[in-house]
Amino acid sequence: MNLLLWTVTVLNTLIALAALGLMLVVSRRYREIHAMVSGGGTRLPLPGSGVPDFAVTTTDGHDLDQDDLAGPDRLIAFLLSGCEPCAAQLPGLRRAFAALPDDGLRPLVVVSGENAEPYAAELGPYAYVVEGEQARQVAEAFGVTAFPTLVETGGGAVHKVGGTVAEIGLDTLRGTGALAGPGASSGTGTGTGLGTAAGLDAANGLGAAR
Repeated sequence: MNLLLWTVTVLNTLIALAALGLMLVVSRRYREIHAMVSGGGTRLPLPGSGVPDFAVTTTDGHDLDQDDLAGPDRLIAFLLSGCEPCAAQLPGLRRAFAALPDDGLRPLVVVSGENAEPYAAELGPYAYVVEGEQARQVAEAFGVTAFPTLVETGGGAVHKVGGTVAEIGLDTLRGTGALAGPGASSGTGTGTGLGTAAGLDAANGLGAAR
């Protein structure tokens, strides 16, 4: 009887320790995401700062680096899986990207976090998507730790930073910006080309607060 009682006690202790460890992991992850989404302890790229060095391969196999951001103005969307404000913007972003011309004009979407598949599936048909460790590296290089964050770059420098297209100032992007896909031409970049962001004004639902 004593042996049985001892065994049950040990098992209960082990289960309690495992549950406590899981709770600590979940709690830490929640605090990290909450801090990034709420803006606590966050940092953002400064307007006027240079585009940092980076090199990534998008989910559809395109190689991009800082040279692809050396031309006209373009928009980069930094999102985070598990971020409710980011998820709330997905329908509007998809509508905006789908409204782009059929000549391959695409924005760049950088999705950090452990489960980027829903974002890639939703936006991949209309945008270049970077995910996984590469997304983390790009966000870190740009100094982005608050999500969602939209960055307008041009001429190799950061021009504007905001949480929505409205904050960036959509009129400044009309006729310029956004990474171009295969078939588009601009004479800049590393072979992917650059084009305009015309059609982004069709976006709805881009006003979710960070």
